[in-house]
Amino acid sequence: MSENIHVSSDERNTRHGKQSRSQGDHQEQSGKQQQQQQRSDYEPIYENLDQHLYRVAHFCAAGQALLWLNVSDWCYRDLRVSKEKADGSKEHVPAPDWQRRTLGTFCLAVGVLFAGGVHFWSAKRVRRITPLKDGFVKIETSNLVGRQAVVVPCKDLRSIQSAAAVAKSTTGQITLQSNAHRMPFLVDRGGDFYSAELFDKLFHRA
Repeated sequence: MSENIHVSSDERNTRHGKQSRSQGDHQEQSGKQQQQQQRSDYEPIYENLDQHLYRVAHFCAAGQALLWLNVSDWCYRDLRVSKEKADGSKEHVPAPDWQRRTLGTFCLAVGVLFAGGVHFWSAKRVRRITPLKDGFVKIETSNLVGRQAVVVPCKDLRSIQSAAAVAKSTTGQITLQSNAHRMPFLVDRGGDFYSAELFDKLFHRA
């Protein structure tokens, strides 16, 4: 009889532990969802929805990368040089290995650098800025691949230009310096400043 009571007690403790862990996991998940909900309550203060230029730039970069890749492959396999025969005539013979490898690597590097430059340029062009709670801001960029949004503290961002002063201009850009990123973000003046005053309040520091 005592053994049955002891087993029943162990079963109750096990069930209680599982229920506690389940409740704890549910509360943790609810907390994360609530935090995400709180961090997405605000409306954007800036948007640049005209992304045609960046799509065309990515398309051209992909085309250039494929072109240089084919040229590099041709250099590795079929590059030839002219060689003079004893009778004075010339013939085309395969180029030396070092020459084929050098030119093939150079062409491949040109294609990679061109595509990487376009990606890096678009990754710094701001598409949308949305303030979040707890002093954070979400910056969405114009790149088509890779990470397209970063969340950083507002105190780590600084702009020496005033959005309210240049909001009527449609040319140029505002540089948004970040302590966490080596290169600044670029905010096109041709975009829509929904709240230039709030932009200056958050970022403008002379």
